[in-house]
Amino acid sequence: MILICYETKILVTLSLPVGWVSNLVLVFAIFGILSFLLVHPIAEETGNLWMRTFNRWFYYLLVPLLGLLFWAILYRIHLYGFTHERYYVLALSIWLTIVVAYFIIKKEPKIKFIPITMCITALLTILGPQSADSISKNSQLSRFESYLQKIEKEKLTFEHEQDLSSIVDFLKENYGSEVLLPFTKDKLTALIKKDKNPNSSQIMEALGLDYRSPYDQKGKNNKEYFYNFYENNNQNIENIQGYDVSFSILNTEDLECNECVKIDNKSYSIISTKKEYGVDLQINQDIVPLKIVDFVNQTPDFDYNENWKQKITQKIETPKYTILIYYINVSGDRKGNKKTVNQFQIKVLLGIKN
Repeated sequence: MILICYETKILVTLSLPVGWVSNLVLVFAIFGILSFLLVHPIAEETGNLWMRTFNRWFYYLLVPLLGLLFWAILYRIHLYGFTHERYYVLALSIWLTIVVAYFIIKKEPKIKFIPITMCITALLTILGPQSADSISKNSQLSRFESYLQKIEKEKLTFEHEQDLSSIVDFLKENYGSEVLLPFTKDKLTALIKKDKNPNSSQIMEALGLDYRSPYDQKGKNNKEYFYNFYENNNQNIENIQGYDVSFSILNTEDLECNECVKIDNKSYSIISTKKEYGVDLQINQDIVPLKIVDFVNQTPDFDYNENWKQKITQKIETPKYTILIYYINVSGDRKGNKKTVNQFQIKVLLGIKN
């Protein structure tokens, strides 16, 4: 009833449905149908007439909700093209329509129609040129190509650059950077020869455009940046093979560990001292500069204002030590093409050479 009231509100106010409404309709419809599938054996018993009656009227109840479902998903596809998620929402919407029509029209519907059509739908979505992968890829490549044609005629707006950035993110993550090459007139050739797996920011820069994350807002100068790698420490087991000790460093406090580590019967003191370029890491009497600021400026991955699923690492080799730095979070300000580092947290793996 809540969904039907929401649909009535949309019709009265002539407003467009929000994206999440399609998920609500799908959950309600699919769980409703599957529950009827489970209780079907007892629903056929003589004393359970109310089950059969409610079952039949349930499909009539779904008719207006299917209209809302199609309205929501087709509008999103019209604006942003197909992705795997939108494809599956549309496929389930079509399947639900077929099931609803069958159970309304047929006087004595067969319950096996539900699992049979579900299996056929599943096969169609994973195999052939009409599969989710094929349709999503072609849809986003078509949108990518249309933007490149648009670039030749006019300057892209902030919203266009943001939309194109999301297309590049999707294609790179699901199909790799090489899939963009046939559409870019050699603009990406040099980049991909240099780096087999460039990030979206580098790709947009090679196209002569700015990368706009979904978190960037028009009207703001976007002078701030932040990088944050999410890690569930409660379920994280880390292999530090090849290294002797692991510790964290924050810019807000220096680390001081006097003779707290003993390796091969030799004691080591580890001290960190904040510097303008990052940190001086002192191991006994040796000082190794960790040039965090330079690394942040040389690494485009820090431009993304969002959580990352992949760590950014920096490796430093000296005659005595091997140091691997995992960046947990970094934030600061942009000043032209330069980034300042106001806050950081890093995890350091230290290996002592024999």
